[in-house]
Amino acid sequence: MKRSIIITSCIAWVAVLGSGFAIHNLVQIYAQDDPTPTTSPTAETELTTEELKKRIEKAVEEKREQVQGVISEALNQKTATIGEVERISEESLTINHNDTATIIPLTDELTITKSSKVIEADAIAVGNWVVAIGTQDELDEFTPTQLRIFDATILPDPQTVNIGSITDISATAVTIESRKVGETTTFTISQESEFQNQNGELLQRTSFEEDMQVLVVGSTDSDDEVQLKTMRSLVEIADES
Repeated sequence: MKRSIIITSCIAWVAVLGSGFAIHNLVQIYAQDDPTPTTSPTAETELTTEELKKRIEKAVEEKREQVQGVISEALNQKTATIGEVERISEESLTINHNDTATIIPLTDELTITKSSKVIEADAIAVGNWVVAIGTQDELDEFTPTQLRIFDATILPDPQTVNIGSITDISATAVTIESRKVGETTTFTISQESEFQNQNGELLQRTSFEEDMQVLVVGSTDSDDEVQLKTMRSLVEIADES
């Protein structure tokens, strides 16, 4: 009967403490830690409810610390931010991307690399691009641990997609009037530009003429010029052969 009372008390304390582990684990902890033989009825009666309570609380506290460590590690996940260097001081540098400024503290723990080589902070220049890698905690605070420096942006050029009619075309450029009345865009033609019929088969630039309906894809370069990537006809074009 005494053993039944003790085990019932264990279950009650486990429920109150919310430890989340099975009662048989607690009994195993008691069996391993207590040198008193469990086969002796006298020894079992000497183990009071208060003593077992303390053992349970200690085990729960140890388990709680383990869980908190796992949670902390999960919350401090690696993340990264990117931007162009706007300002540099001895203590920090400020990067900006999409009008959002981020201040990066320059600490001794920070590793800075450029072209896979470790560099000093004073080698960073305004106009460089930075990829900052670090951790973000549960309060969304970013702590950088690595900086990778680039001379120019590593972001892809902004894409431009247009559907409309050709108003002018030459060997070097094509102007498209969008289906939105009065809106035109001029695309620069290069050796990388592709011209396709409505089925995606390659054509010569000379197959296209004014007033033809087309789908155009391009990208804006660092000089704000829209480079033509692909122009596809939306109407049937006679076979050139």
